[in-house]
Amino acid sequence: MIVAATDPRDAPLDERAVLPQRTVVHVIAPAEIGGAESVVRELADGRHRLGGSTQVAVLLDQSGAHPLVDALRRAGIPVHVVCTGHRRYLMQIRDLTDVLARSGVRIVHTHVYHANFVGYWAARRCRKPVVATFHGFIDGGVKHRAYEWLDSLHLRRFQAIICVADEVRRRLIGKGYEPSRLVTIPNGHSRRQPLTREAARAALGIPRACPTVGWVGRLSREKGPDLFLHALRHVGVEGTVAVLIGAGEDDERLAKLALSLG
Repeated sequence: MIVAATDPRDAPLDERAVLPQRTVVHVIAPAEIGGAESVVRELADGRHRLGGSTQVAVLLDQSGAHPLVDALRRAGIPVHVVCTGHRRYLMQIRDLTDVLARSGVRIVHTHVYHANFVGYWAARRCRKPVVATFHGFIDGGVKHRAYEWLDSLHLRRFQAIICVADEVRRRLIGKGYEPSRLVTIPNGHSRRQPLTREAARAALGIPRACPTVGWVGRLSREKGPDLFLHALRHVGVEGTVAVLIGAGEDDERLAKLALSLG
């Protein structure tokens, strides 16, 4: 079951009303790992378990297995892989239009720049409403700002934009987005039982008595794992263990930084 992070309700699954059978198709061009991919997996799995008709269209540059596709299929969620080659956007729009036409889709739900662009035009061809989840901002160079500008041209035409935090909504309003189309819905989380403290320490190889500070996320510049490492120099508690859990393009650089900082 997926529950909003700020939602106090905790009713068992069988006490919730069955969702109407309006097919939602999520569209994403996934990276190897990241928050948007996790959100799509959790949303699709949660709605599927609540009885809602849910499918996912995954845009890939080349054929082959992908962790998101594998996870969705293990959960019994219909997955459509659209594979047309690198930057073949017109072909992706054509193929995604065919997928949507066959799926009986009622709402198209897109995630991140690439899927926003392809999903918007495919949904428009099928005359279906389209919404997007805006996952956050990533500071970058000229290329990134160009992507953001192009993305904004399409997002302003969407029926609704879901913001994962109030700060995201405020920043979009500041950029001229229509407030009535912006709604804040915090990322959900599954009800899977976490490990106990003792089991987690054992799995990570951390001695039971050591003070421990943890960081979880994608190992990339905008997430700030380097700031976490630098901050540890000021903790001042003897024997403190730091644990970074994640993967990303900066893993080697962070490993060297950790060594240099002792």
